[in-house]
Amino acid sequence: MRNGILALCLIVWMGCNRGLSPTPQPKPGISGIVHFANGTWPGTPSSPDSLSNLWIFASQVYPLDSSLVFGGLFSNPPTIYLYPSTVTNLPFYVDSVEYFFPLPVGTYKYIGVIQHITVDFNSIRALRVVGLAKDPANPTTPRQAQVADGSIEPGINIDVDFHNPPPQPF
Repeated sequence: MRNGILALCLIVWMGCNRGLSPTPQPKPGISGIVHFANGTWPGTPSSPDSLSNLWIFASQVYPLDSSLVFGGLFSNPPTIYLYPSTVTNLPFYVDSVEYFFPLPVGTYKYIGVIQHITVDFNSIRALRVVGLAKDPANPTTPRQAQVADGSIEPGINIDVDFHNPPPQPF
């Protein structure tokens, strides 16, 4: 009997690991779908041509100029963020990809997809914007996103057409 009570107490104690602590808030950020226009991918899957890297970016500064791009990426804290990271890419040769991009709280004035097209990362000509999140009210301008603490800004969809990229900001 004594062993049974001890076992029951041990089971109850192990089941109360965090008690009534609040549920952790989700990481703030943006989410959506990147759509790639059919037949516009450069090269082929076996010979990707000019695809070195492909990232979603979110910039707190717009319009960008070439002097702000590298400063924005490498400042502390940065004003331009890359997703998934500088060492991983969005998948190549897909029709679309869903994403969740964790970001610090703030206003992001320019969101899109950027292609790294040369091995020289330090040249502004190494980067090309190939897709843009467009403002639904005015499709000729970039969509802004306000990221608040503990919230996710959904529906930040980006259309990519490698043959017809948006105007380059730098």
